[in-house]
Amino acid sequence: MTVSYMQEAATANSFTFLRLLFRWRGSVWKSVAFELFVWLFIYFNFSTIYVFFLRDSKSGNIYEQVVKRCQQIVPEGRTVVTFALGFYVSHITNRWWTIFMTIPWPDTTALALCAFLRTRSKKHEVEDKAIRKSILRYMLLSFVLVFRDVSERIIKRFPTYKHLVPALMTEEERLKLERIEKVRVHWMPIEWSLSLLRRCREQGSIDEHHFCTVTRKVLDYRQMLHNILSFDWVNVPLVYVQVVNLCTMSYFFLQLLATQPILDEKQNQQVDIVPVYFIMEFIVFNGWLKTAQEQYGAQLVQGGLDESGIEDRPLGM
Repeated sequence: MTVSYMQEAATANSFTFLRLLFRWRGSVWKSVAFELFVWLFIYFNFSTIYVFFLRDSKSGNIYEQVVKRCQQIVPEGRTVVTFALGFYVSHITNRWWTIFMTIPWPDTTALALCAFLRTRSKKHEVEDKAIRKSILRYMLLSFVLVFRDVSERIIKRFPTYKHLVPALMTEEERLKLERIEKVRVHWMPIEWSLSLLRRCREQGSIDEHHFCTVTRKVLDYRQMLHNILSFDWVNVPLVYVQVVNLCTMSYFFLQLLATQPILDEKQNQQVDIVPVYFIMEFIVFNGWLKTAQEQYGAQLVQGGLDESGIEDRPLGM
């Protein structure tokens, strides 16, 4: 689920930012901890091998030349990584937010039904109420059928059609869904709800203008579900994802070599045992990349089971 932290920042004071900065769950520290540990492990192993085994040797001279060359390349690489990550994270974040804003809510249609679909008389009160409930039930059923194809959380909750009975459909409706083509399954409940609306129009429960209004709401709901399927069908180009990740990892490898200390007895130089500045740079760049990786890999349509996935409980799931 998406980690919520706004309650901790509701009251602004001197310690609000510090509480958020050192929060662990969903934080940059948790995201980059493993990669940072591996990076430092390799860094100190390279340093140890150079100081105790390669120094003042032919292999050591070659190693020093490689380090110096990496030091020349790193500034240019930093510029490339900054631009690549900036555009990539912006694109992935916009996609992530667009998916969230595309999720349809049945509340507007439910309110329209309550307002426009009148009860004909006390004799038909129970029947008309059942029709309103059925229309909304069909809309929710269509929602679940779509999200069973795109969300791991929903497919785990409703692995088969039998798990949708009797909450969202009857046994007879389940048999109908199992007999039709898979490409039509998502929209069959929408067709059922529109059929009920037409019946209400013929019975005089709703006038022509309000019938068109409610029908438009149902079709808009269907279109938003179709957009969700489209997001799952068409992903960010794989080449783009690979290029950005390869570019960032290559930069970190060059940085790993460029930050290695070179011991020269002829020069009185200061050697940093722990590369503090580059550790901070690693946290920033890798945290930046993790932002896109987690949002891309844990978007609602990609799964949503980890901390970056969109919580579906407010949707009634």
